[in-house]
Amino acid sequence: MENLNLLNRTLEVEYRDPDKELWRSVLKQAFEDAFLPGKLHLCDYERREARDFVSKRSENFDAVCELAGLDASYVWNKLNQFRMRKEEGYVWKNNL
Repeated sequence: MENLNLLNRTLEVEYRDPDKELWRSVLKQAFEDAFLPGKLHLCDYERREARDFVSKRSENFDAVCELAGLDASYVWNKLNQFRMRKEEGYVWKNNL
């Protein structure tokens, strides 16, 4: 984060890395594809791939998190917390 002094006011400017933003979007899309029902643009194969990505921690998951500038263990733990809350609301089904 960089501070710029403009007319005696401090304006904080946060640099956003476009590559990290791209990979964060990839993660977000995978979560949405796996967990949000009713996505008409997905075929069964794509939905299954997204579910596998978020249900089985793999080197690919860790690599995407790293490229997104996120700690993979932290993201995985948050994902599992979300999954557990979802299960508490209703029975988890493999075919969301």
